[in-house]
Amino acid sequence: MVERYSELDFGLTRLTSRFHQEWAREQTAADVVVDHAGVDGGAKAAHAILEDVIRLRESPLPNWALTALWHAATGRTYDLEHLGIDGRDWLRQIADICIEQIRMEDATYVVAVPAPADDSLTGAVLDELLVAGPGLTASAMTRRHYEVSGVVPALELAVTQVSPDLGFRLFLRAMAEYWVPIDQAWYERFEALGERFGYGPLHVVDVAFLTDLTTR
Repeated sequence: MVERYSELDFGLTRLTSRFHQEWAREQTAADVVVDHAGVDGGAKAAHAILEDVIRLRESPLPNWALTALWHAATGRTYDLEHLGIDGRDWLRQIADICIEQIRMEDATYVVAVPAPADDSLTGAVLDELLVAGPGLTASAMTRRHYEVSGVVPALELAVTQVSPDLGFRLFLRAMAEYWVPIDQAWYERFEALGERFGYGPLHVVDVAFLTDLTTR
């Protein structure tokens, strides 16, 4: 299980949040990864990203699903399809950067295969995804120039075939990027599920603003 080294988001999903709409003005995509896996986050961040990336890259998920997950979690601000980059290859590039950053502190580091994911909360995540599915699909398909198709099926695959923890974090990222309205009761369910995963108290706060959208 990825180390919960922060009260905020962590791992690959924390990295995806760095790809906001302004990032490309001053950095390359590789620069963003280096900054978060090294300069800003240090070895703990690099280890957390690497574990998530290995789980996805080595999973049976098809490339379309890996690409959809990346696009949904970043709001498609780093468009792999437009750049002709294979989703699995992009994950390999991220992994290589993380390994390089880790070995700056530990030259003897050997990459290990993550332990099998705990699947005890798979059903709970799928239940929330079922409720969110129609709204998330509609939002992801109607943002001009940033549309992402297949988001919900890709998330279902991530939850069931990779890790319910990582799948839930990617789910939260997609909800935040595509501004899917939720009510307070729904937000509290997200908080409760986050607690069951062992997330820090500020992790799920990233989607708190979505409760304001229901009153507009």
